[in-house]
Amino acid sequence: MEHLEQIDIDLQAKEHDYQTAQPNVIEKTTQGINAIVEAVENGVVNPLDAFASFNKLEKLFKEAKVKIDEMARDEAEKYTAKTFTFGNVEFTRKDGAKKLNYSEDLVYSNLQANLKAREELLKVAQKQTMLFDNEGVEVPKVSISYNKDSLMVKFK
Repeated sequence: MEHLEQIDIDLQAKEHDYQTAQPNVIEKTTQGINAIVEAVENGVVNPLDAFASFNKLEKLFKEAKVKIDEMARDEAEKYTAKTFTFGNVEFTRKDGAKKLNYSEDLVYSNLQANLKAREELLKVAQKQTMLFDNEGVEVPKVSISYNKDSLMVKFK
């Protein structure tokens, strides 16, 4: 736990060169994370407390990344090469993927609607002994697969 107290990320310090500070921030953050994991493994910290803390940190990191994303892309535009190096990190600008608007096609939209209707019919068939579609064909019971179990966190 003493590693946590050592984490001192001073983004205001003018004397730091950000290119050399970034690996230091990552190293200290990694040390803090490892200290928490070790404390849980040693029974010093309750795993639920650590899980909740990591969940909160993950949310904070995601929110911060969203805030910085556009500014980082704007900064990357200053580099002429598509792939460039800043500090010890290589960045590659990637154009957004083109996507066709399939829903503008009537045939596609009708097929999608029929597919959704079939999915609903399969859900109903799962709960019934026997079910027939509008053409008189028996609707089969399909197999069920499960996602990984998880633990939800809600802060009060």
